[in-house]
Amino acid sequence: DDVLVLAARRPCRPDVLTQIARSPRWSHRPRIRIALVLNPDTPLDVAAPLVALLVRQELRLVSTSTTVAPAVRALCNEHLERRPPSPFDDADDELLQ
Repeated sequence: DDVLVLAARRPCRPDVLTQIARSPRWSHRPRIRIALVLNPDTPLDVAAPLVALLVRQELRLVSTSTTVAPAVRALCNEHLERRPPSPFDDADDELLQ
């Protein structure tokens, strides 16, 4: 939980966020990944590979967030356009409401 709080902290030093993202122990956890991608202090070269691991629901969340860097939002939109929708997308949307 402490690492999640640290990954979501704003402002946060980019080198700290980079260390979290590069740690195999933390980078495989979905909540940590989304916190890093949503954090505007995460460097683009760190956030970009993490965006590729997000599911459609997370990509939509990041692409509509006004706090993330425009380049990260654009990257999420590209991934959304390239990935075909799945039959589970409608069910995921209902869960979010």
